Amino acid sequence: MIKKILLFITFFATKLIFAQNEVLDKYPYGQDFYVGGVNQLTKEMVMVVKEKKLLPCEKSEERYNVQILVHENSSINYVKDFDTVEIQKNKCAFDFNRKIIPHLKKWMPAKVNGKFIGAIAKIEINPFYLVNSKDDPSKNEKKGPTFKKGIKAFGFEVKSIFEKFVKKNEDKRALLTFVVNENGEMEDFKIEGDFF
Repeated sequence: MIKKILLFITFFATKLIFAQNEVLDKYPYGQDFYVGGVNQLTKEMVMVVKEKKLLPCEKSEERYNVQILVHENSSINYVKDFDTVEIQKNKCAFDFNRKIIPHLKKWMPAKVNGKFIGAIAKIEINPFYLVNSKDDPSKNEKKGPTFKKGIKAFGFEVKSIFEKFVKKNEDKRALLTFVVNENGEMEDFKIEGDFF
């Protein structure tokens, strides 16, 4: 009889513990995980980056998607990321997120049926964007690259690059990549293909 009572108590206690630790894998539609929403979160991340004088990553394309568990009492924990390959590939952005997340204090738990509950928030950390952003990120201007002389002249420029570097005239596909520097000039040309 005592074994049955102990088993019942253990079962009830386990159910109670798991009921209190219920966590959603994402926030319900329309709910924000930060006071003021994503715009306010980004604004505060930019503020932390400037206060701490953080530098961007060497590779401007580095990003890291961090998952934060926001508990029902608004405290947070990182969700363990088991993708070690992705972490290594974006190590700088991973480290960058660890420097700014602890300074953000306005987390909001999810609410289901009038009750606060833990949920996982997913945030992209883009160090290049955060370091180079205006204090109010909503005022950032986003412009795509343009060629001063027009798209037709750009085509002729690309053609001359291929004619200069490609040895044979074959019907094969090639990929040209390059960097546009701060002065608007193309550099670091790379032509990929198997025709050399």
